[in-house]
Amino acid sequence: MRYILFLFAFSFSFFCGNSQCLAPFQDIYNAVYVYDGEGFKQVERFPVKSFKVGRNGVMAYIDTSGDMKVYNHGLVSTIRDVLFKTKKFSLVVGVPKYVVTDNLMVYLSNTTISALYADRFITLDSFYRHDGLPRVSDSLVVWDDGLHTTYIFYDGAARVLDANGIHRSKIAGNIFAYMDVSGKFKIFYHGRVQVLEDYEPAKYLVDRDMVLYQDQYGHIKFFQDGRLHETDIPMPDEYWTGNGFGAYISPANNLVVYYNGEATTLTGEKPVGLKIKENIMTYADDANNFFCWYKGKKYMLENYIPQSYKASKDILVYQDYTGRLKALYYGEQLQVSDEIVLKYDLYNETIVYSPEINQTRVWCQKKVFAYGN
Repeated sequence: MRYILFLFAFSFSFFCGNSQCLAPFQDIYNAVYVYDGEGFKQVERFPVKSFKVGRNGVMAYIDTSGDMKVYNHGLVSTIRDVLFKTKKFSLVVGVPKYVVTDNLMVYLSNTTISALYADRFITLDSFYRHDGLPRVSDSLVVWDDGLHTTYIFYDGAARVLDANGIHRSKIAGNIFAYMDVSGKFKIFYHGRVQVLEDYEPAKYLVDRDMVLYQDQYGHIKFFQDGRLHETDIPMPDEYWTGNGFGAYISPANNLVVYYNGEATTLTGEKPVGLKIKENIMTYADDANNFFCWYKGKKYMLENYIPQSYKASKDILVYQDYTGRLKALYYGEQLQVSDEIVLKYDLYNETIVYSPEINQTRVWCQKKVFAYGN
């Protein structure tokens, strides 16, 4: 029987403590450690083959022998342990395929799709007919039975999304958009299916709480936070979406952002190197001034383009011209490191950086924690 729900006594506490402060790193001997808000802990003696860190405090990884493991709240367990403790005795053949998002960890082993959601492992489908992973976003999993029926997992439960098949779909954040067999443009959003149009848009993008698409008159149309917004703006060639906002290049070559039902012009010229990551949009002008737009506010960060920069939901971190780290953190500009940094990584809201080869620093919630000399 599909959709078997089984409890897993893993002592997983998904939403407790400093779950955002989770970051892996290797020491000079290649042993793998994590900082999880409670200190530095060794999880593997040897390098791992791959790893993925979620926003809910979960890290999944493939160890050097090919076993898949999950780390949470100081506990490491293998998928083999999960199957044994839950009396699921199917063999794990080969290396499972997996993905970790803000709220989910989903993996495919043999023909079984499983999800780690809240404190439970849930079997979504024991007879999955495809080689690759299903479509996964922060809070949704979508797959089909290899025939016509499409299923969706949301808020801890699986259901039939469409029994007749779907076409040309896109998934992001908390929205799944698709065409049904009758030619209707539909979305699954906040637990229910809505019909946006009776035709297929020639162009569209989706993100959290946002769908940007071309209507039948060739204009931009927005679905935002559950409501449709029509415009008389011609559909541009260049357009993007982020969490709850859309951005596009106007006919006058200006960068325009659409947020909270309003369109705001950010530049008087076409931006350079525009990138969007969730709530963060970065770009530069022709004079190499470096800007960030975040939740309705524009910031000029530097009068040069940084050596490198990385972004996640509510944080942008970058190296300044001296090689030190700065950040825009929930709209606040901060100095992260007083030291010149050799390398750095960003895992959700946690920054891991090295001033020296044998030193590791972890920055989280405006505090720095040191490992090594």
